Amino acid sequence: MKKKFIKWTAGVTALMMATTGCGAKPEDTGGSRMLTEPAALQAVGYEDYDTQWTIREENPVDDSLLEAVNRFSWKTASEILRAKEGNRNYSPLSLYYALAMAAQGAKGNTQEEFLSLLGMEDTKKLAEECGNLFRRLYEDNECGKLKMADSLWIQNGFPVKKEFLATARADFYASAFQVDFTDTSAGEAMGAWVAKETEGLLKPAFETSPNEVLAIINTLYLNDEWVDRFVESGNTKDSFTTRSGEEITCEYMNGEYFSQVYYQGEEYEGTRLYLKNSGSMVFMLPKEGQDVQNLLTEEKLSEMFGAGEGVYGTVKLSLPKFSFDDSMELGETVQALGLKDAFETERADFGGISKEPGIYISRIKQESHLGINEKGVEAAAYTAIEMEAGAAFDPAAQETYVLDLNRPFLFGIISDMGVPLFVGVCDRPTAAE
Repeated sequence: MKKKFIKWTAGVTALMMATTGCGAKPEDTGGSRMLTEPAALQAVGYEDYDTQWTIREENPVDDSLLEAVNRFSWKTASEILRAKEGNRNYSPLSLYYALAMAAQGAKGNTQEEFLSLLGMEDTKKLAEECGNLFRRLYEDNECGKLKMADSLWIQNGFPVKKEFLATARADFYASAFQVDFTDTSAGEAMGAWVAKETEGLLKPAFETSPNEVLAIINTLYLNDEWVDRFVESGNTKDSFTTRSGEEITCEYMNGEYFSQVYYQGEEYEGTRLYLKNSGSMVFMLPKEGQDVQNLLTEEKLSEMFGAGEGVYGTVKLSLPKFSFDDSMELGETVQALGLKDAFETERADFGGISKEPGIYISRIKQESHLGINEKGVEAAAYTAIEMEAGAAFDPAAQETYVLDLNRPFLFGIISDMGVPLFVGVCDRPTAAE
């Protein structure tokens, strides 16, 4: 029997993570025809606090989902970031949403393995909570954006169940397109859609196959400003020592912050810089003589990037400007964490997607970009899951902490709800564009 496969793709852009809800028009994507389009999400002004409050009230996110996303984030990050040295950037939320969408079409033991990995009790609850979180995270105002978008790309004539399409549209804000995967125009249309939803930061080239029957693409884009910007005239040139011991010269942004949170553990120290829309970016530096790789455990990541308590004082920060891309294969990681049947042609059950038998996951890949400068942060990533069928204070009275990030350090972008958007390692800073 001829093999068929489904390709799932989820994209993530740091600092922006909300869905416009407006899929590209057929003429914008070329080689595709739009079947369904979700409702647009409401853009709210930065200081429109009443509307912001209304959105929070109308979209309550259960603690069970937030706890599940966090557990998933630190569990997967500890495996993924340790797998390869050098610069690393991983979006837990992108992978979570990609898997959550796949879970909506899983049945039987395959579904149970998805739910176990994702930390939720049933797929309906998972979809509803993902929908609420999707709407809560969305930002599009004068200070920046945080937007997520989803789309389905369906092979001409391939039967996809209406229930699956309805859930994808209602809770994941997925647009649906009909394409011919035997033609290169399908991949071009998908790449154009990703570029549009990520403000041109990601421009992937999708290689389609005659056996492909469905692609799910999720994009996550983040662009935000520091609450306290760095002053470019205060930048300095200095050395940075990589994990291999090589010394390179890079540009440092320097700031002095009063009443700033400072974290200190036995093996690390760090601080948190707040963003105007999307929460904060945390930086963690291993103590002198400690290897950054030793901090990449589930427990330590949770401790460092969770809601841990710090002390407050004056923090003098030297932060290198950096901008880099990353690419990683994630299939082995999720299999090692318990998602096994979904990768086995004889055991995978995706009967909730289609009546066609033998669908299984063959590959999960994520690519990303992250860059910081004096103004703020911009980042992006896409995750592809391919499936085949077969009061006043006195600053002088405070302690002063000097944090010089001149050797490999960890970073994390955490939403104001405590959701990890990105987490990674900076081993070799490069100048941000």
